[in-house]
Amino acid sequence: MILFRFIIEGRIPAKKSRHRVRKRKARLVIGKKGNLEYRRDSYFIAPDSDYREWENRAALIMRIQKEKASLETIRQDVIFEAIIFRKGMRRLDLSNSLQSLEDAAQKAGIIKNDSQIRNHGNSMQIFDQNFDGAFIEIRDFGLSESFIKTMKSYYEKWQF
Repeated sequence: MILFRFIIEGRIPAKKSRHRVRKRKARLVIGKKGNLEYRRDSYFIAPDSDYREWENRAALIMRIQKEKASLETIRQDVIFEAIIFRKGMRRLDLSNSLQSLEDAAQKAGIIKNDSQIRNHGNSMQIFDQNFDGAFIEIRDFGLSESFIKTMKSYYEKWQF
């Protein structure tokens, strides 16, 4: 059963490759015992500003489409299927692009948590000269009881 369909236009970034090392400046903080402590410069990894901007824009577009369809947040296990269109022939990692879309869907409130995604179905990349974007479909993951019984009996039969 299809729970939700939506479209995102524009280039879909690969999340994993869009991080930057940032520097947290030295500062005074209140320690555990209530005294002032000096903390040195420290470094951390954060998404770069282009990725954060894309994620906020994509989440807004998804939220608008969700409100037009008057849907509630999905709280069950789902199949998250996406067809990602890319201009040109530059190949990017599909799983990282899917992760970007999943995070935007979670931020938009379409799914409660991206750990609900159990399968990516027939997700794929298509190279198209005319369109950059993604068609996304979220379906119910529900496995039938007969399928589960069949798989259990198959497993029991082949145990060594």
